[in-house]
Amino acid sequence: MSLEQKAPGAQGTNRRAWVILAVWVFSVIVSLTVLLVWPKAMSSYDGGHRRALQCQVESAEEYSGSTSSRTGLGEPFSYIRVDTKNCGTLVLQGIPTGKQQAVAAELNQGGTFEFSVGASSYWFRSALKLINRFPTAFDYKSIESEQLRNEARAVAGGSIGATKPKH
Repeated sequence: MSLEQKAPGAQGTNRRAWVILAVWVFSVIVSLTVLLVWPKAMSSYDGGHRRALQCQVESAEEYSGSTSSRTGLGEPFSYIRVDTKNCGTLVLQGIPTGKQQAVAAELNQGGTFEFSVGASSYWFRSALKLINRFPTAFDYKSIESEQLRNEARAVAGGSIGATKPKH
């Protein structure tokens, strides 16, 4: 057998090895994209695209702590986990640490609240739930207290909170 002759089936084995390598490299690239790029892109999109949701709050709990790495570097975090009847679980961020307890107490009273939620994190909430993540809420307001103010204005003939015209 000369050096130029190949064993039978060697060319098919070589091609199969290249296909396996290409599939493996593609899988690594897709995995890194999903794990590293997608969360950042979703956060960035959520920052500019909000969706208003009216949710019936069942409970709220404050969380705070910090992340850490092998190098000792970390970043503090704080948020309020809000469990709702009709919107699922939301993570309310952006509340100053000193006010979180009061906000959690207000939400724990229950009722209907309007939350400003990141559009992409709410859209992908089912996928996020698989990795124990929840849609991000940036702001909230009580719907019931607003409705009570509107009803009081209507009963009082619109004079509550309104200025009288000067004659």
